[in-house]
Amino acid sequence: MFLSQTVSLSDFSSTAEARRAGARMAASLGLNETKSGQTAIVITEAARNAVVYGGGGQLLLSGMKSKTGTRMEIVALDRGPGIADLARALQDGYSTGGTPGTGLGAIKRMAEVFDVFSNAKGTAIFARIEQSETDARSHKPSVELAGLISPIAGETDSGDNLAWEMNGDRCIVMMADGLGHGPLAANAADEAVRVFRLHSAESPAA
Repeated sequence: MFLSQTVSLSDFSSTAEARRAGARMAASLGLNETKSGQTAIVITEAARNAVVYGGGGQLLLSGMKSKTGTRMEIVALDRGPGIADLARALQDGYSTGGTPGTGLGAIKRMAEVFDVFSNAKGTAIFARIEQSETDARSHKPSVELAGLISPIAGETDSGDNLAWEMNGDRCIVMMADGLGHGPLAANAADEAVRVFRLHSAESPAA
């Protein structure tokens, strides 16, 4: 199972919408109460940072459930002035926006995987919440793949898509770019993914 959603961040009401979207995704994936609570904190803090310091942006949510476990990944993007002192910003109590200064530190503590990139053109925050199955260690894949899809400004649907299949020591990846933008391009890219999944056991040439 794979789920994804993009939430536009413009003000504090959109922060609440992002938290609700995350809660719905966590419930659909079957995250337990602890992991769902951690996800809510990460989304709230990441979205708030984008609104307060970046003047708004986007929150990209994706979730995947497999035999090895469940994960949710949160990416917060903004085009603000960036974080001047990233090392200090990761310390609890440091704030330049009148907040308690616990946002990035809380995200880092809650997430199994955390990263942040910031320069004068904006900031990107990445966090992953993982819920492993009891036998996940024996099934842990040797290859890990991730992709990011976001619609062009002014559109709600992306004309791009991607998919991959891993079976034993074989890994096959497909990326599709539907011509144009919006729903028609998205339909073409989605169809490419459907056909790929039907024939992914064949060779690329076939």
